[in-house]
Order: sequence, then structure tokens, then C-alpha cells
Amino acid sequence: MQCPTCQTNLVEIPTLEGPQLDVCPGEHGLWLDVGEVDLFVENYRALEEAFKQSATPAVGARSSLCPRCGGSMDPESVLETPLFACRTCHGWWLPQGSLTHLNATARGGAAPIRFNETEFYTKAEKKRSMSGPQESKGGRRQSRTGPRSQEVWFWTIFLGSALLLACLILVAGIRKTVATVHWAQAPDATLLYLVLGVVGGMALSIYGFVLNNRKQLMESIPTCPVRSLAVGLVEVSGHAWPERELLRAPFSGMPCVLFAYTVEERRGSGKDARWETIA
Repeated sequence: MQCPTCQTNLVEIPTLEGPQLDVCPGEHGLWLDVGEVDLFVENYRALEEAFKQSATPAVGARSSLCPRCGGSMDPESVLETPLFACRTCHGWWLPQGSLTHLNATARGGAAPIRFNETEFYTKAEKKRSMSGPQESKGGRRQSRTGPRSQEVWFWTIFLGSALLLACLILVAGIRKTVATVHWAQAPDATLLYLVLGVVGGMALSIYGFVLNNRKQLMESIPTCPVRSLAVGLVEVSGHAWPERELLRAPFSGMPCVLFAYTVEERRGSGKDARWETIA
């Protein structure tokens, strides 16, 4: 997609609210598909009512082409915020500052929503400057090795080298310990500590690698309110309230708003033993 103002390719920027924004790196505005604006305002119902009832043509603005479908976009003013609404795909083109103004105007929702629109443009400009030299003439980026891929390769080579060195030290230590000339002697305490250190270091390295992957997964998961969950794995923010009264978990007796359980019974013996779900 291209910016309706400067015809520059829009850059996709991930957000904590869920969707990826298509942002103009020249800071002319950003594109929101139909329904995505609800994820960036607290009182989205008031925004919808304002758009249906009091949407007025923006003064001094001209119609332009939609970056998504190529249809015509009409200039509108919703809650005193200028924007362009597409007649065909119903997406919104918001000039710079419009999304922030909508968020500040449509307050009063159950879940507070905070974001920095300036960061979107900064990230878009940075992403374009990093990928610009590798873009083809058609505007599509060619495959390249980004900073994240370089980081993965670095840690792969580092951990592989450390593992190989640890294995060589461990093999040398085992050969020295089990040699026939040392059977009559007590094990070398220094060598024993070295072997334990190597094994412990390898275990801690693997554990740290697993924790780092989990940390990156948690940081990359978007945080969404319950009313507008994104597709896929998300982190939900808010409070759980029972529809009528609190439930009681059948085994622990703990109060909750949701519970799930499975009761299995082992049947048969020997090779024919199996677990069957009975509840």
C-alpha cells in the first residue's frame, strides 16, 4: 500500500493493541482497516455513534484514493477529528495526530488505552531506512538477514562452540579418570570439580536459552482488552467478573469464574493398560 499524500510505501508496525498499523514513514498519516480503530479508543461505542450520526465532510479537504482497495475516500470529521473514510472497504486514513486526538476525545471505556503515535512514525522511518536499499523496483522487499536473524546466528554459533568445548573437556576428563593407571588412586578433586562445572554450565546454558525464548515470546505477545481480542496468541488485560455468582471448583473448592477438569481411570494391566476419560 502507498500513502495517499506522498505515494510512499506504507510500513507495517506491530502494536500492543493487536493489529499492525500501516504507517507512512513520511509522517503523513496511517491506515486502519475496518474495525481496527475500536482497538485504539476507550469508548469505541461513542465513536461509532458519532460517526453514524454526526460525521460531516471535512472543510478544505479533497477526496483521495484508498491505499487498500483503490476506491474513493471521503473526507470526514468525527469528534472534531479530520479523517478519510473509504466507501468500498470502509477503512480509515488518519492524518498525523488524528488517532491521538480520537483517543483523547473518546475516553470513558472500561479498559484504559495508552499509546504514543509519534513512536509509530519513528519506527516506520527506522524500518524503511533499514530495508530501503534492499527493496526491488516493484516495491516488494527481497529476503534479507535482519538484526534478529543475525542475533540468532550469533547465539547459535556461540552456544555451539561452548558446547563443543565443554564436550572435549568432558571427554578428556573421563579418559583421564578411567585410565587403568589411575584405578588405584583416588579421583582428582580438581578434575571432578571441572567436570561438574562443565555439566552445570551446559545445563544452565540450555536453561537460559529456554528462558530467553520464553521471555521473547511474552514480549512479542500483544496485550488486548477482552472486548477486542486479536486473532492468535494474546495477553488479556482486565478483571474477570462472574455473570451471576462465583463458581466453586469441584475438587479444590476454590471460588472462580471458570473451571475445567478431566477424570481418567486406568483400565487393564500390562501391555493392555490404558487411561480412559470417565468425566
